Amino acid sequence: MALDKDTAIRLLMRDSDKLRAYAWMILRDDHLADDALQELGLIAIRKCDEITDESHFGAWCRIATRNISHDLVRARKRAPVSLSDSLLDSLDQEWQELDAAPSADVISALRHCIGQLSEYGRRLIELRYREGLRSVDMAKQLGRNVNTIYVALTRTHKLLAECIQRQLKKDSADE
Repeated sequence: MALDKDTAIRLLMRDSDKLRAYAWMILRDDHLADDALQELGLIAIRKCDEITDESHFGAWCRIATRNISHDLVRARKRAPVSLSDSLLDSLDQEWQELDAAPSADVISALRHCIGQLSEYGRRLIELRYREGLRSVDMAKQLGRNVNTIYVALTRTHKLLAECIQRQLKKDSADE
């Protein structure tokens, strides 16, 4: 049975933070991520009768967000997408696991886990995601080698991912 428009809207609202973050990973631009999310909403409402259930909707939204984001990159003739399709495929698997968790729980876990990072780790995350700096620019600002930044970011991302998974498991066990 197809989703009705009210259910599609409710699901879009529930997952909007996750979908916006997914678009931002590709676009690296807050305004374009907002544009992608708005376009996703329009398309989802038009096509909700083709979507069978809530779990199908989540996967469909990620694929549609990815396609919309790629289209925005091409339309604006911006720099190439910074994440490869194989990496996005891998991330999709992680996102599917997070789909079961409400966005508010994931955001709460992320905030907790960022608080657990070293001062340097928090600074890297701030420069990368709040200020939108590329690794090369981060290296210049911090007076470090670019490879050092790559390694530190990779480690920090891994620590965050592990911490978020632990925190979500802990929160679900506490319920």
